[in-house]
Amino acid sequence: ESADVADHLIGSDIAQQRLVEFGQHRIRYSKARRELNYSGFHGGPGGQDRLRKLGSRMVVDGDMPTKDFFLSHAGTLMLRNLDPSVTKDDISNFFQTYCTLPRDREGSVEFATCHKGLPTGKAYVGFDELGEAETAFEALKASGSRIAAGDLGPNSVVVRTVKELNKVNRESRQTRSDEELLDNLHNWEQYVDPSDIDELVQLGISKDALDEALRAIRYQNPTFASLDQALRDETTNPDKEVGGMYR
Repeated sequence: ESADVADHLIGSDIAQQRLVEFGQHRIRYSKARRELNYSGFHGGPGGQDRLRKLGSRMVVDGDMPTKDFFLSHAGTLMLRNLDPSVTKDDISNFFQTYCTLPRDREGSVEFATCHKGLPTGKAYVGFDELGEAETAFEALKASGSRIAAGDLGPNSVVVRTVKELNKVNRESRQTRSDEELLDNLHNWEQYVDPSDIDELVQLGISKDALDEALRAIRYQNPTFASLDQALRDETTNPDKEVGGMYR
C-alpha cells in the first residue's frame, strides 16, 4: 500500500521468522550472447567462409560445451543437477564402464560455471570413440535418463545428449599401423596436386616450409584427438592418456 506499510511488514516478527526459515540462496548468473546463424552467403579467401548474421535466440554460456572440447571428442553428454562435491574423477569413474580405453580424467570432463567461476551443477562428458556416448545414454534411459542419487554424488543427476546443430563429419575406420599413421601424417604430398606444389616453390615457398606448416596445422586441429588419437596403438604420444594433448 505504501512505503511505511512495507517497512512495517518487513520489520515484523513473523516476517523475520519466515526469512530465517527461508535461509539464504546464492543467485548465480551467466553471460549470454546472440546466436550466429548462417546467412546463406559465403565470403573470405576463395569464398569458402560461411557468413553469419545475428539470430533471435540468446545463447547462455554453459548451455553448450566449449568449441574445442566438443570438437575433440567423438560424442558428448551433458549432466545437470550435480552436487558441487562431485569431481572429474568421480564422473570419469562412473562412465568408464561405457569406454573401451581408460578415460582422460582431466581433459574429457568440463564443468560449466557462472560468470564468477562458481559451479552451476552442469558438466559435459566427452567420449573419445564413436558410439560410446550413445551407449551410455541408452543404458541410462531405463532410469528416466537419470543417474540415481548416491551413484554420482548425493543428488539425482539428469543426463542429456548434446546435439550437433551443424553436423560434424566423424568417420569410423580400421586400425592402422604406426608406419601407416606416420606416413599419412608426414607424407602430405600424396594428397596434393604436384602442379600446385611447383607453383608455390616458384613463388619462393620451399617444400620444407610447407611440410612444417602443414604438420603444425594437423597437430593443432582439435578433431585430431577423436579421429587419430582415439586408438591407443595409433597415438603419436603413447605416454599421454587419450585426449591428454588438449588438457
